[in-house]
Amino acid sequence: MSLRARLLKWLVIPLVALNLMAAGIAYWLAWIPAQSALDQSLADAAWALVPHVQESGDSVELKLSKQAEQVLRVDHFDEVFFVVRDTEGVTIAGDVDFPELRVPSQINLHIAYPSRMRGEDVRAITLQTEVDGQIVRIGVAETRVKRNQIRTRILWSLLAVELLLLMTVVGVVWMVLDKGFLPLRGIRDE
Repeated sequence: MSLRARLLKWLVIPLVALNLMAAGIAYWLAWIPAQSALDQSLADAAWALVPHVQESGDSVELKLSKQAEQVLRVDHFDEVFFVVRDTEGVTIAGDVDFPELRVPSQINLHIAYPSRMRGEDVRAITLQTEVDGQIVRIGVAETRVKRNQIRTRILWSLLAVELLLLMTVVGVVWMVLDKGFLPLRGIRDE
């Protein structure tokens, strides 16, 4: 193996490894805020249901018109599900087959988590709040079409940038080695 090939190998392999690690970090730095924004959208939908949960005798009920429910469920990419349950897990309103809710640690907080509903992977949130002295848990979930599209776009964008950067780095290293070997070529020719 020539000296140029050895130097190229010693320089390019660590640069490629470093570039791949940076790509992984950049991917997670892009995906985490995107997922948080989508989770917050689910939490906003749960909060939108809170004013419609009202006391009815000894219990609470959801007073939501059909039109309001349709607006809540509208999404061009994903299917949206919701449920309102009491602390015993009894369904007050919404989708009766909604998966088990994970309980947030405090009142008026939400927790986001992956789940499955009707045979599909979903992203769900549970909001635990108090209505007229009674604790209720509101769950909202959506299928993951949007999330997968965003994740794929982030991945392909980063791969394109990383490939371009890698080709640039290899080209620069090649040119630097070529210029660095000029004095050696002169000595060899003499």
